[in-house]
Amino acid sequence: MPFRGPFLLLLLLGLAAAAPAVEEAQFSAARLEGEGWRLEGLRLGLDLAGEGPPALSLRVDRLQLPGADLEAGEVVLHCPRLALYADGTSACREAGLVFSLSPWK
Repeated sequence: MPFRGPFLLLLLLGLAAAAPAVEEAQFSAARLEGEGWRLEGLRLGLDLAGEGPPALSLRVDRLQLPGADLEAGEVVLHCPRLALYADGTSACREAGLVFSLSPWK
C-alpha cells in the first residue's frame, strides 16, 4: 500500500478532533515501504496542548528514496506552528529539518 503522508496527518487531526480532551496524538511504524522507497522507525506526533496552532513533529530513523544513490539517516522535521486551512491544506512556514546523507550500503 502506498504511503500517503497527508492521509496520516488528516487521520491524526481527525482523531484529535473527535476527542476534545486530547492534547497529543502520535503514530509510529517500524517500517513503511513502496516501489523503490523505504522508511524505517517512523514517528509522527501532533501536539495540541498549546493555545495556538498545533505543533507537528516527524522523525524517521532511515529513509531510502527511488532513483537516488543516497540513504538519509535520522531525518527530523519539526513544525512549531502548523497552519490548517478550510480547504484541507496545511502549511508550516517555520519548519526545521535535520538529516544526514550517506551512500547506500
